[in-house]
Amino acid sequence: MMKHLFSPNDLLKVRNELKKDPTVNKETLSDFWYVKDGNVEARRVLYYNPLLVALPEDKEARILDCACGSGGLLQTFMNAGYQNLTGIDRSKVAIALARERCKKVNSHFFVGDICFIEEMENAFDVITFTEILEHLENDVEILEKATGKLNANGYFICSVPYEQKNIGVTDDHVRSYSKETIIERYSRFGDVKIIDITKGAYLHAIFTIKGKNEQ
Repeated sequence: MMKHLFSPNDLLKVRNELKKDPTVNKETLSDFWYVKDGNVEARRVLYYNPLLVALPEDKEARILDCACGSGGLLQTFMNAGYQNLTGIDRSKVAIALARERCKKVNSHFFVGDICFIEEMENAFDVITFTEILEHLENDVEILEKATGKLNANGYFICSVPYEQKNIGVTDDHVRSYSKETIIERYSRFGDVKIIDITKGAYLHAIFTIKGKNEQ
């Protein structure tokens, strides 16, 4: 069994302590959160690896990771053989690390806000939203924009907190999810299929949204 450098509780503790520290620049807090090597390794085991089963068989598929951080998820995809990877994140520090981590394949990384995803030039076979939708008040609007960047037969892979308690108390989440609310909220974008419930810092639901762009 792989030893985690950080436990899920450690990750939350570090972030919450930093958020309370008046000397920490809150604008760069996400930089610290994303780039700690231990965090990347823990996230790979807890959050990234379970998403591999949702990827297409075609290793040449074009994949976009929204709010990609320092590229941990895309590096996991690269290690699994995927060759065309793109990431977008607001953190310049994180994007610089992402470029370094994924330089062995055809990868492109951009500093930017996913609210403007429709302005990206390319279209994609898979767009991932992992541990980000729960932070967004305008998640439906952003998914609507992202739908326009899917190729024919393209689809979303998402993960969100599952049946989380005390929303907004220990994190920046604006909602929690159940199986019913995931389907109700996102079925407007296609067929929603929950493929796994994983245990990390809390339960996470991994699901795909397919069908709207099928031809």
